[in-house]
Amino acid sequence: MIILGEKYTFTKLELEKLRKKFGQVNFLSPENSDAKALRSALENLIKSGDQRLIVLNTQKPVDGKLVRFLTLLQFKTKYKKIKFLNVESFLEIYLQKCYIPENGENLNFLNDIKPYNAFEYALKRVIDYVSCSLLLVILFVLKFYVKKKIDEQSPGSLYFLQNRVGLDTKHENSERNP
Repeated sequence: MIILGEKYTFTKLELEKLRKKFGQVNFLSPENSDAKALRSALENLIKSGDQRLIVLNTQKPVDGKLVRFLTLLQFKTKYKKIKFLNVESFLEIYLQKCYIPENGENLNFLNDIKPYNAFEYALKRVIDYVSCSLLLVILFVLKFYVKKKIDEQSPGSLYFLQNRVGLDTKHENSERNP
């Protein structure tokens, strides 16, 4: 797996998940290197290992030659198994996360958020009410069982009452009657 760019910073836990799933995770930064060196590094990584996925994680527009290189790479028969994803789709598919950009410029993710349709909403409500009713019945019966056990096992009253004692062990708002 190759991650191209530094738009989204992956956490340690996310990197561990990715290493378990893909084996090796390679990072390349188009911002810090020139286009020719980046293309050669990308080509070397693809030739050296079993790379199945290239994640486009770039903030700035990618160099035209790099886009052409990646496009031609998809059409070569020996590299047909390589898949390209942008970081938003990658996070949703492989990490089950929704990427919301910090700068708020790209709001395309709002198109994917859909409200419940009538069937989904009714099904959700039925599940909510059935589960709440079931919990109510179970806890109602359990309440009397717990009260019975407390009465059997507790020697005194349920609550322990104690007089309040103030400064210098004087009783406050009460008369002391020894």
